[in-house]
Amino acid sequence: MSEITPPHPGPAAAVPAPPFHDVSFTEHPSYNEIIYQTHRLFGKKPCMPQVVACDKALRDKHVVFIVRTGFGKTLAFWMPLIWHRKGITFLISPLQSLSDQHDHSKELGVLGIKSIHLTSKNISDKTFKDISQGEYGVIITSPEVINTEPHFEDLWKSPRFCKRVNRIIFDEAHCISEWGDFRPDYKLLCKLIHICRNAKFFLLSATMPALVLSECMRLLQLPRDTEVIHQSNNCPNISIDIRRIKFPQKSLFDLAFLIPFGLMEQSPPPSKFMAFLKSKQLCEKAACFLQARLPTALKKKVVWVHADMSQEFVRAALKALKEGMIWGICCTDVAGMGIDIPNIELIVHYQAAKSLCILFQRFGRGARDMNLTARAILFAEPRHFTDVQEKRKRDAEVHALRKKKGKAQALPESDEIVPRKRLRKDTLPIRGLQSTAPFSPSLLA
Repeated sequence: MSEITPPHPGPAAAVPAPPFHDVSFTEHPSYNEIIYQTHRLFGKKPCMPQVVACDKALRDKHVVFIVRTGFGKTLAFWMPLIWHRKGITFLISPLQSLSDQHDHSKELGVLGIKSIHLTSKNISDKTFKDISQGEYGVIITSPEVINTEPHFEDLWKSPRFCKRVNRIIFDEAHCISEWGDFRPDYKLLCKLIHICRNAKFFLLSATMPALVLSECMRLLQLPRDTEVIHQSNNCPNISIDIRRIKFPQKSLFDLAFLIPFGLMEQSPPPSKFMAFLKSKQLCEKAACFLQARLPTALKKKVVWVHADMSQEFVRAALKALKEGMIWGICCTDVAGMGIDIPNIELIVHYQAAKSLCILFQRFGRGARDMNLTARAILFAEPRHFTDVQEKRKRDAEVHALRKKKGKAQALPESDEIVPRKRLRKDTLPIRGLQSTAPFSPSLLA
């Protein structure tokens, strides 16, 4: 792709920053202008898919943006705010850790847009009064808060407020379909398109195959003219390895390679890793197993995080991993999406995932810095491998054949099978008597 020259002369840093201004959707900027202003304000030069997504959003279109992990989805939904700062944007995120990242986004600080991460802890009458008065340009929250908080019902009843909502962003939008069963509030968000009639939806995900995409569009009731920008989710700097679980699964001994035996304080550190497990209990057990392989002074180099732990601890653990204070974490989905740690060298997924969407989201935590490389290893149960499945199929066929032969040998020579006659209690033979006549006391005389 040839480089697009900025519409202004000279290097981007040397051009004085013009004052902010809103651009109406009828006078949207050109591709060159989008690239130039994004680079000038955010210090990042957007790629063409990001530019196209921004352009479609400024043209008053619903947008679905599907690109690989680490591509820069967050930048894509902040870019339209350069030209369209007025109004209210809702950002719906599945995880609090993701919401915290967005709330502290430097792009919002550059644009001077005030945001709030709305949780059950900071909900109050004053907070919603500020929201209704337009104090916040970006409101970050979860599906559960939107559907269960009574204050939102009051907001939706205000035509003035609903008219000001001009954009609704769904981060990790595949969760609308994938998580709808155990988080039913996702499926209730279809009401937003009818309440906030001026708002345009912006869906982002790295894993949204055709079936998931159609399900998300159906649940949100998006129109057919929705713009879908779909790029490959291939990560060329991540190598994928699939291994069979060799040891008993409860022993977790297949994970022992993460902490080499005999590691001491003066030893070089192992590869920085994230190990994903299916349950909270298994997550804790895996971390304890790896800690047991370390000397006492190094046991805290491996920790576990899951949804039952406080957000403060999860944030502290992920920050420690990012800064190299710890070597690895054993985790569940609480760290499975959107965690931006650039230098994870090793991703391990223990036991097969429920879907490819979940698996590739977790693999995407590796080597977010495209100048680095990472390994992603899936440890799958033996039953998922073809040779084991074929062997079980052969064994079942042999067992069925033997069972069939056994039944054939047990059949009588005559084609007619005579059912056994069940005798009544009063016709049972007594002491060798051959007669089966009804019992009479005279027989004993």
